[in-house]
Amino acid sequence: MQHTYSWLGSPLHLVLEEKIADGYNRTHLAFIEAQSFFKAKYGVPWTPELPLEMNVTSEDLEAYDQFGQLLNLLIKINGGSLDIPEEQCTSNVLVRL
Repeated sequence: MQHTYSWLGSPLHLVLEEKIADGYNRTHLAFIEAQSFFKAKYGVPWTPELPLEMNVTSEDLEAYDQFGQLLNLLIKINGGSLDIPEEQCTSNVLVRL
């Protein structure tokens, strides 16, 4: 089933399959949780050159990747950026409207 979602609570609204939005959200939250776990375990913040353990399914990773490809295409066709100020991003996940 498809629904309209707001990207990070921002004005960017997209119609997405529920399973894609849910998979994106689970992966994104797992990424945030993994960074917190890394800091608690090693005493330093995680940085991209360090390994990070995430507990997600391959289906959720695929949904996250598919959404990322869509977002990157939107950025590309808009000249390299999206004019969405950080203060308009009120969530860490896709918000169903």
